[in-house]
Amino acid sequence: MKKLLIIIYSVSCSFLGFAQQPDSTWVMKNLDINSVAAEYSPFPVDSMLLFTSKRRNNREDRLLEYTEKVYYTQMADTSFGKVKKLSYGSANIDANSALVGMSNKYWFFYRGYFNDQGKLFMAPRKQGISIESLQEVPYINSDYDENSIATKGDSLYFTSNRSGNYDIYFQTGKEKPVPVEILNSSFDENGVWITPNGKELYFNSNRDGWFCVYRSLFVDGEWQAPQKLPYPINISGCNTIDVRKQTDSLYYFASDRPGGSGGYDIYSLTKPVFIPKLDSIQLDSVPVLDTIPKSDSIPLDTLTRQVIPTPIDTITAREQLLIELEKLELVPFRGEIQLGAYQRYWTSVPLFKNRFKCIDNENIRMDVIEKEGESPLNKFVIDYVYAELDSALTKQAKIIKKGCLPEDERSMPFIALLRADKKRYAIFWKKNEYENKEVLWLKLDGQEIWRSK
Repeated sequence: MKKLLIIIYSVSCSFLGFAQQPDSTWVMKNLDINSVAAEYSPFPVDSMLLFTSKRRNNREDRLLEYTEKVYYTQMADTSFGKVKKLSYGSANIDANSALVGMSNKYWFFYRGYFNDQGKLFMAPRKQGISIESLQEVPYINSDYDENSIATKGDSLYFTSNRSGNYDIYFQTGKEKPVPVEILNSSFDENGVWITPNGKELYFNSNRDGWFCVYRSLFVDGEWQAPQKLPYPINISGCNTIDVRKQTDSLYYFASDRPGGSGGYDIYSLTKPVFIPKLDSIQLDSVPVLDTIPKSDSIPLDTLTRQVIPTPIDTITAREQLLIELEKLELVPFRGEIQLGAYQRYWTSVPLFKNRFKCIDNENIRMDVIEKEGESPLNKFVIDYVYAELDSALTKQAKIIKKGCLPEDERSMPFIALLRADKKRYAIFWKKNEYENKEVLWLKLDGQEIWRSK
């Protein structure tokens, strides 16, 4: 299997709206889960990556060779485990199915085989990823072909060729679906996907001859005119589809560009953390400026061409924290999200989820801490080890914003870190709504030792 690893150096530009310093890099990697057949429609979910493939499966009837099937693999840092085929239980396993969408409550599948050709189906999301039952998505399927779907609140966005070409449609409740005119063209649009915060919509379109990925931003209650994503996601003369933004520094997408394993391959695009090292010099020999010089350059969003409001000289709370973790010898980063302090009241994961229903779809484990002569203590943890600070903070913030967990420091979710000398650190997060910025603080054995400025 061919592997493709490309490092893209940025000199004085920004990518996907995120300002980059001259010495930063984006790394694009052809994932080792790819085969000689086509792989596409990636969905990162907690510690797993689900995707659709047309690879041959020797265990199935020859009639079903090279049809669409859903596979998954465990992710660990930058590597992937064994690829396994998704189990459908009793849900018509012989059907040709592709995973084309997901929400907090449902998986969405496209089935285009025999009697179910061209329809969208849904299955409840439960702990694990086994699919026991499928049912049609109500109110949107037609006599035509509906082949992708995304959710935003109570509304659905899906693609259909009921108008002749494939277009993006919007539907709420039992209302009749309507096309989203600002997103559509006289060509085909498909593969619609919306970020969990509902602020970015991605889709594929061949309006420029090849399939490329476009992005629209949700501003003041409306979707804005879509913009084509820049290189290295879209490249000339090749098809690129199905972008998934997991964090500001991690994307997945599919492309049939040269150097792949065959057909569409799934790629990751990451921005590694860059921490500059100070030279070994005496600090008292370095002249100190009384004022901070202003930069002549203004960071722009590559897609919207709007000024990024954060000054270029400002260091974010997350960057401050990363520097502090480096000082404390907690880099490389490895952390878990603990859902509050140790406690005795809830004695199982089901009881804990029943009390805090907004996290009932999370993959949670319970660790029991036993000390001689004392009653056992329980801690509830998101069952995933994060190797990237940004990903851990984003997940922590998402859980806190759900609002069902207590807001006091003793009970709110925090990121737990264990240093080599067994010292335990905890990272806390909150949003300063007045200044519209994140506030982060660090504790050691219950005592605050650092807070972002």
